[in-house]
Amino acid sequence: MKTLGNRVIAFIEKFLVHSSGDYMGEPFKLRDWQKEILKELYELRDDGSFKHHTAYISLPKGNGKTELAGALAVFGLMGTDNPAPLIPVVASSYDQADLVFNSAKSMIMNGELRHFVDAYDRKIVLKDNPNGLIMRVPCVAGVNDGLRPSPFAVFDEIHEMTGNKEKAHLVIQNGLRKRTNTIGINITTAGVENSLAYRMYKYAKQVEEGTIKDEGFYYKIYEADPELDITDKKQRAQAIKDSNPALNDWIDHEQLERAFNQIPENEFRRYFLNQWTTTSERWLPAGVWEKCYKEKKIESGSKIVLAFDGSYSRDSTALVGLSMEDQPHFEVLGHWERPVNENQLWKVPRGEVLSRIDRVFEKYEVVEFVVDPMGWHNELAELEEKYGEEMILYFEANYRKKMAQACSRFYSGVMDQRMTHDGDFALFQHLVNCVPKETPQGTLVTKISKSSAKKIDLAIASIMAFDRWSDLRNEKEDEKKSPEFITI
Repeated sequence: MKTLGNRVIAFIEKFLVHSSGDYMGEPFKLRDWQKEILKELYELRDDGSFKHHTAYISLPKGNGKTELAGALAVFGLMGTDNPAPLIPVVASSYDQADLVFNSAKSMIMNGELRHFVDAYDRKIVLKDNPNGLIMRVPCVAGVNDGLRPSPFAVFDEIHEMTGNKEKAHLVIQNGLRKRTNTIGINITTAGVENSLAYRMYKYAKQVEEGTIKDEGFYYKIYEADPELDITDKKQRAQAIKDSNPALNDWIDHEQLERAFNQIPENEFRRYFLNQWTTTSERWLPAGVWEKCYKEKKIESGSKIVLAFDGSYSRDSTALVGLSMEDQPHFEVLGHWERPVNENQLWKVPRGEVLSRIDRVFEKYEVVEFVVDPMGWHNELAELEEKYGEEMILYFEANYRKKMAQACSRFYSGVMDQRMTHDGDFALFQHLVNCVPKETPQGTLVTKISKSSAKKIDLAIASIMAFDRWSDLRNEKEDEKKSPEFITI
């Protein structure tokens, strides 16, 4: 095979240093699997032109994807014979583009190549050729019209490119094609379906199967076999091995095992197995909540966190208690939901709800009452007068950030069996109804659709309760660790 890849490998290992991680500042040493990618990516035709015009390279997080992308950008600027190399580093946002750009910048400025460039916040320019530069570019419609990269453009994390961002990618890609002998290099981790990256992934599979003939399209995909049952430890180990080429190098298997128990399964599949997922997947893996079952009730007089998720009519209203034990125990203390035979005019019996709350306060020592107050502010004001303002915590300020943390804590707690419950079927069903929703603040839980009749209110109340139990326990531990001051 005739390839420019050997030249790329020699350039990287001679001139560049690692930009991050345990090897930061050391000479860039490519692994065999990385060399294989480069040799295939830069394959040449008999006339010396690039065989490929578009590349799709997909790796799980942590496998050096960003650093490799940065190295390719530097080679594009300084390793080719192009008289005016213009190398855009493109991502869905400035912050994401900065990751690859800053990696490239670090490789240059911490090595001998720093003498040949001027480096700025947004671009790196050749001193003897101001037309030669690396520039970081956000994938924003209308901003990059007329941009004509050459010989390469590097697109990072294209799974985040949807809607107008996908259109902006197309504009840059079209600009690339207006120059001869160029390659658009798309590097990504798997994400949620309905994105540019997913369409490229499906296209790559069609090329692989032979249903589409396109020798100009290069693909390299490291992913786990979807047939493997990752809830089984042995099969999960195989899935991790198959999808992570840097395993036992700079990726530690035990770290990924811990991640499996700390984040939702769909996130683990995307981030660490490079598998595509849908947004409609169940939040908690099947069977894990059942493992937390314990036949018991919270004893009268016990200290509890009380959590309330209120609604007015169509949604259900939930009241959940969580004991303040080392291994806390959940009990549903109240649940109101429109009966099947009732019409849409049904409303939550507010007086009954308030009476139940009063009885809970009489039966248990409530250390905190955490509430999602939607439509219940007047009633909660009455409870504040009765039990004290300091007793009630409103879970609404900065809701998404707080809830993302709470969801993460609850998920980890269930996976590690750090909690128990009495097997309440309604709570189980509400947890089953939860699907993950990705936000900039983190993963939240939601219904499969706004119009869905499947309720999740008991799940929300439980998540809030466990979050507050965690904070209260941490505060208690901090008090134990505080030094005692001796007055003389």
